[in-house]
Amino acid sequence: MKKILSYFLLVLVLIPTGRCLSASLAELEKRINLSDDAQMLGLEIAAGVLVKEKARADSGMKISGGVGYGWSHEPVSLTSPDMIYYEKLFNRVALTMPVLGSRWQEQAGILKSERAILDKKYNLEIYKKTALASLRKEYIEFWFSARKLELAQAFLKDEDYISSVLEERIHSGMLLNADFQEFMSFFDRARREAANSVMSMEKATRRISGLTGLTPDKASRESLSLPSPEMNAGRMEESPGVYNPELEILERIVAKNNEILNKTKWSGFESSIDLAYASEKDSPGQFGNGATITFNVKAPLDFIASNRAAEESAQLERKKSQLSLQKIRSEILNDFSGFRSTYQASLESLAFADRRLGAAYESLREARLRLKYLQGDIFEKYTQARYALFSGAIEALDAEASALKACADLLMVAEEHADQPEVRNFTSENLPGYDMRKRWISSTLFSPHAKEFEEVNAAGLKAAPAPERRVGGFGVYLWNSRDILDKDLGKFFKSLKDNRIDRILVSFDGPQIEQIRTGALKASIARLIETASGNGILVEVLLGDPSWILPERRGELLDIINSLRGLEFHGLHLDIEPDQLKKLDDHKIMTRYLLDTLKAVLAKSSWPLGISVHPRYFDEKLTGTCFGCELEKLGIAEVALMIYSSDLQVVSRRAEAIMNQYPLLPISVSQSFERSAPREESYFTLGKTVFLQNMEQLQDSIHCDNFTSIIIQSWEDLHKGH
Repeated sequence: MKKILSYFLLVLVLIPTGRCLSASLAELEKRINLSDDAQMLGLEIAAGVLVKEKARADSGMKISGGVGYGWSHEPVSLTSPDMIYYEKLFNRVALTMPVLGSRWQEQAGILKSERAILDKKYNLEIYKKTALASLRKEYIEFWFSARKLELAQAFLKDEDYISSVLEERIHSGMLLNADFQEFMSFFDRARREAANSVMSMEKATRRISGLTGLTPDKASRESLSLPSPEMNAGRMEESPGVYNPELEILERIVAKNNEILNKTKWSGFESSIDLAYASEKDSPGQFGNGATITFNVKAPLDFIASNRAAEESAQLERKKSQLSLQKIRSEILNDFSGFRSTYQASLESLAFADRRLGAAYESLREARLRLKYLQGDIFEKYTQARYALFSGAIEALDAEASALKACADLLMVAEEHADQPEVRNFTSENLPGYDMRKRWISSTLFSPHAKEFEEVNAAGLKAAPAPERRVGGFGVYLWNSRDILDKDLGKFFKSLKDNRIDRILVSFDGPQIEQIRTGALKASIARLIETASGNGILVEVLLGDPSWILPERRGELLDIINSLRGLEFHGLHLDIEPDQLKKLDDHKIMTRYLLDTLKAVLAKSSWPLGISVHPRYFDEKLTGTCFGCELEKLGIAEVALMIYSSDLQVVSRRAEAIMNQYPLLPISVSQSFERSAPREESYFTLGKTVFLQNMEQLQDSIHCDNFTSIIIQSWEDLHKGH
């Protein structure tokens, strides 16, 4: 019954409610002007144009005329008893020319009608902008809701099988009923997600239909692209009007109000010049004619007050339009700042969701393998991992949709309006982490026979699981690995534990790299990693030549990383501090080279990537970019801040400032025990006991959720310290 309900929901959402068309978003956007609201606003503009044309036609010269008949019966003279009776016929034609106040009133009326048209055009421009953003967001909602519906249905497909297995475990006493109910709630969540997706698709469909007259069908979600919000954002603050045509309309309204103000002088006077011709005939008598020219003036008794009130009213209208222009320009810049912050935050949320999704994917992969070869409560673990991946996938899709919606909002103020449309290169494929999400979000992953997992060898279950980094443990840079590879590893790991070290960052010199390439050293390194895992210690490979950030030498770094493939390091750490390069003294260039190198490494390596860097690189004025933001986008697994100081308060204060600024960035702190470093930077002269005590105090003093650990520079000096 539950399956039938799920399929019914899918069928329901695909039933067309209007005209269906498999149209891309770009094609739908062209139909914004065809909506009822847009057409009504267009009709208002057309009506305003007619009002202006009438006002223009009614102004200027006017013609008047008339014919009449009259009779008179009156005394011949004042003292005469005799009366005279006669009839009169007459006609009159006149031209009236409005001048001064009357003429200015007519011109002001035309200007006001033009201003009214501009007001309506402004309303239409605002409607098109908000409707376009609304259309885009509704389309995005439709697109992602359809994907979530597919995932929910795939998750529900094996409900009968999973529930039957769990019920058997209840009957055999291996599973509590409370746990069974919790497991079954996973499917209730999927049904709820399916129902909500159907509801969201229906709402989006109705809204899109209202905006465009078309109803999108399922196939239309195959196309989802937007102009890039970053194409014009860099110039937005310099010239916001370029990307906001409504500002140009408001400027024209201000200009109209200036013209109207100039026409308010003597507006209280009604004046004209009349040119008239008349002919008349008395009966009995003959026709006669005549002509007149007349200057007419009419004004209120207090015409001075009338003129002053009219002028002040026009001045208020002008000031109001100026303030409106200033207000809208300020609001656009504020909206731009807010939308840009939301857009950047959405990318960080997406990176966070990707991290959780990746962890869920790995958990399900491991659970699938264990389910294949082990018995016991592994099926429950598999069911939990299956649900965790479903939840992570939904969360990642929501985060991706939020990023695209934030882009749609940002485009409201940063999209260039021109005859030629912008390139629509902002797509899901171009969002950070797309390739991983494409692999991790698949409706086939919920099947017990998913092919995506078959590439993993079941023998991997026999290896010791990777140790987790312990809170309170230390890491250490180990630059000379020859000292440990050829010696007693048991003694070495005991020494690490005595110093509370649970992670080593191991470097290899040039000859060792060549031995790794040939395979001569790989067995020794594999033994080191295996023994370390058995002792609960992480092993990361440490690469530390700063010249590798240079474009001409970056390939050497990538070649080394490629030669390390097959070694089960727990991470890759780069200590390629750009300031060590004498040939580069421009921090902006160095920062760009460093970020480009990190991108290239991430594309080449499958290990979690960490870097050691000086805190100065988080100074945007120095680097010309938000370095922390870029690292968060890249998904860097760890940033080790090299704050070399024996003053704990200085270290804690500088570290917490950066941790609080970038809460999604995992951050550790590097501290020095180097023999060669100055006393104010290194603890070597104070001794190992004091150093470790201070490191414990430093760990306790940093209260940030993204603080990961302390890394000691370096093992070569620490294990020889007194």
